[in-house]
Amino acid sequence: MKSKLVVFPLITAFILNGCGPPTAEIMNSWNGSHVSELIRSWGPPHEITTDGLNGHVYIWIKDINIPLSEPEEKTKGTITYNPYLDQYSIETKTTYKEPVVIEGQKLRMFWVNEDGIIYTWKAKGFIVEEGDTQVVVVGLAIAVVLAIIASRNQPDYDWYFDE
Repeated sequence: MKSKLVVFPLITAFILNGCGPPTAEIMNSWNGSHVSELIRSWGPPHEITTDGLNGHVYIWIKDINIPLSEPEEKTKGTITYNPYLDQYSIETKTTYKEPVVIEGQKLRMFWVNEDGIIYTWKAKGFIVEEGDTQVVVVGLAIAVVLAIIASRNQPDYDWYFDE
């Protein structure tokens, strides 16, 4: 079991580190483009505000939910023996446990000049940068939590005998 706790986080870190192009690469690719191309690709922005220089700031917001565990349904049973009637009775109770989820938001902002050309950008939340050690650290942290959750293999039914 201990080997799983070591290997699992490492694999998860490599997977998370290699999930698509870095945010900076994606965002930089839009510099110099007309904002209409970005809107055609990403859909309408959630907000548009002024940049204070006769241009605008276009803002896209995306809610992110990363499940760390599955929902759990567990049934516990109690078997009771009645010696006077020489019979057993079974009582069961089912409980439900909500999944563990990391909730967050991705915010992507593009500054656009008065001609509609994108000249800079800013990104917040769930950002992947090239060579960013934070990605590895976050990946390892998530992987460790997942490994701990996975290592708690409990049977679906726990029976208690009363006599």
